Amino acid sequence: LQSNDVETSSDILQKIDISRLTNIAQKLDNFSLEIIETIMRKILKEINVKPKVGFQAVRVSITGTKISPPLFESIFALGREAAIARLAESIEKL
Repeated sequence: LQSNDVETSSDILQKIDISRLTNIAQKLDNFSLEIIETIMRKILKEINVKPKVGFQAVRVSITGTKISPPLFESIFALGREAAIARLAESIEKL
């Protein structure tokens, strides 16, 4: 791969439509680990980002570090509003 073929975490986060993600999350009756994973995989597929790469970008945004407890459990523990707020804040800082 050439350096211009590799997307950075910033590139990936900029592709995420935070308002769409917020709307999806707010409409959920069940904010479970399975739902969180399904939504994350769907969004990454739509923006053509491999899960491993996309999950790492979101992990850093959510937890502030590359090494953390499992991503979906971290999002669940934070709760939908706090997780979306952290992701939105990271995107705004770009």
